[in-house]
Amino acid sequence: MRESKKLDIVEHDVEEIKKDIEFLNERLIDKRLQRFSRKDITNALFGALTVGLTFVFKGLLIEVGMRLPWSNVIMIVTMTLFILTTEIYFVGYRHVKNVKERPFGEFLIKRLIAMYLIAVVVSFFLLYLFGFIYLAGTLENFVKLIFVVAMPCAIGAAIPNLLKPE
Repeated sequence: MRESKKLDIVEHDVEEIKKDIEFLNERLIDKRLQRFSRKDITNALFGALTVGLTFVFKGLLIEVGMRLPWSNVIMIVTMTLFILTTEIYFVGYRHVKNVKERPFGEFLIKRLIAMYLIAVVVSFFLLYLFGFIYLAGTLENFVKLIFVVAMPCAIGAAIPNLLKPE
């Protein structure tokens, strides 16, 4: 009877050690993809600001942006969303080990919304801050500029994810 208890204790200890090894493997060796956090949002904000500042002062972009028909602006928004989706899939989602636990839609939607919303807000902020609302002349032209400048801002928002160690 005593040997049976010792055997049970040893088996229990072995199971605990296996769990600890699996945990260490996930954290240290596999470097599993972490959840989307406030730090990711902050990094995306600074990435969007950095790239957005570069493009706000490009005169040709501003001139063309105000003269674009809405159909082109819609294509720019669509391409921006496509680029972000592609980046999220190839840089982030392909590293997910258990795709059944984390479906792509769930993984994509919060990142896509966060990054594009950050891009639009940063675009608006930069254009408003530097007085482009007066240069645009009309609210319609200003809104077009926001969406046009949001494209490079969105790519800038995605850069920290590209540079994140895997």
